[in-house]
Amino acid sequence: MNAKNMVLIICAIFAVAAVAGGYLFWGVAGKFSGLKAEDLRNLIFLVGGITATIIAAWRARVADKQTQINERGQITERFTKAVEHLGSENIYMRIGALHALERIGHDSENDVVAILRLLSNFVQKQSPVKSKYVVANVERAPLDAREGFGVISRLAKEYEQLLKNQNKKIVNLFSSNLKGLPEFSKGCFFDSTSLVAT
Repeated sequence: MNAKNMVLIICAIFAVAAVAGGYLFWGVAGKFSGLKAEDLRNLIFLVGGITATIIAAWRARVADKQTQINERGQITERFTKAVEHLGSENIYMRIGALHALERIGHDSENDVVAILRLLSNFVQKQSPVKSKYVVANVERAPLDAREGFGVISRLAKEYEQLLKNQNKKIVNLFSSNLKGLPEFSKGCFFDSTSLVAT
């Protein structure tokens, strides 16, 4: 038996018991105190109102849970679509996917860590440093890698306290070419990360 049926049964039993009790009370007390039919009617309305309130509160709770489930499903769908677009050959599809992931990060704090890890892997893949010894002649990072780093830095700033409370390193840009990134100089924090700056 699910929770919905259980609540309805309990409400029905409560309503029947209240009406029966009221009827018995009215029948017994009415003989001695002159209790009238209006009193029983008012009691029935009271019991009906309480029952309706309980059912309405229960329905509101169920509706709220369903809304949360739907929102999570939409976020999952958006995340999956953005990840698919990150693998596209078209650079503009990849840039659109980066901004879609940023929007998801703004909408869902629960997904920020996963998004930052995904984006740091993306930046590493798109813009690796060719040699750890030659830094002066590093070419400028590709546009999608720069956009990816921009998203990382904005989300990291927005959720700075959340990320500092994590016990693990979230963003790993070790051996990534970040040359030409304006966000690099805007006070973004990345502990224990090796960066090749301009």
